[in-house]
Amino acid sequence: MMERAVVERESGVGRGLGGFGDVGVVGEEGADVRELGALRLSVLSFAAAPRVRGGVSGGVPAWQVAMVACGSVLVASRRGAARLEAGDLVLWEPGQSIDRAVAAVEGPAPRVLVLHLPDHLLPVSPAALRELTARPVRSERGAAACLARVLEEFGRRGREVAAAEEPWLARAAADLAAAFVAGLAGTPTVGDNGPGPAAVPDRQGALLRDVMAYIERHLSDPLLSPGTIAAAHHISVRYLHRLFQRERSTVSGYVRDRRLERCRADLADPALAAHSVSRIRTGWGFRDAAAFSRTFKRTYGMAPSEYRRLTGTGTGTGSGPGAGGRPGR
Repeated sequence: MMERAVVERESGVGRGLGGFGDVGVVGEEGADVRELGALRLSVLSFAAAPRVRGGVSGGVPAWQVAMVACGSVLVASRRGAARLEAGDLVLWEPGQSIDRAVAAVEGPAPRVLVLHLPDHLLPVSPAALRELTARPVRSERGAAACLARVLEEFGRRGREVAAAEEPWLARAAADLAAAFVAGLAGTPTVGDNGPGPAAVPDRQGALLRDVMAYIERHLSDPLLSPGTIAAAHHISVRYLHRLFQRERSTVSGYVRDRRLERCRADLADPALAAHSVSRIRTGWGFRDAAAFSRTFKRTYGMAPSEYRRLTGTGTGTGSGPGAGGRPGR
């Protein structure tokens, strides 16, 4: 059952502006939403305007890059009203879903594609980004044209994308969106040559903190690697390595050191005295026993079993229920 939205209620903009008609709102959630890793693509059709929140999985605030695929829409923002024609792109800030800002529509069933992006993927500060919002841009050349084409294809063929392809396509979409936003700001993108003049140096620090938090959550995964970490954050492995140069470390070295520290703490924990060295080792992602022992001894000056004896926590056989799994907390 469709409800007709009162334009003034939704946006504060009067009815019939520029010959546009009212916006219909679906009484129940009905957006066509496609997840691509940390990104989300919403396909909105306006005779009915689904209510789509400006966020991505996990509740991370998201910027929105919207493209009108067909028809025309009138959007209301703090800057005033703007008319978006077919082929127009616009940047929209978090906190207000762009479908909520659509005051009126024109033409048969306008269709809008919305790419939701975490802010760390964009090479411009949040303050600078807000100055670029709600400004229609024609997708006629450069990054805008490439991004519009990709969004249109995702909108048409997104359901055909295999799971193994999703991280790579998400990275491509994120890179194009970053190039588009950098073009709006008049600055080069953040890439292997470093940030442009309008980029904020601390953006790299914020991304590095996100990466480190991700690593901490996945230390027990033996498949954790620079490749999987980079793919999860939609950056290149090369750029990931550059982030860790700030810490005078390598990605693999950081992962190894964090795993070693977790193992050392567990070996000294009386509550885990019944857990074997093997169980603790494998529980924190070390698959090779000999390599683990060598690395532990090189780092702490003694073998894992000797360290456990010196800390007085005893040894465990690991033969009880759950042996070989992640250490209990």
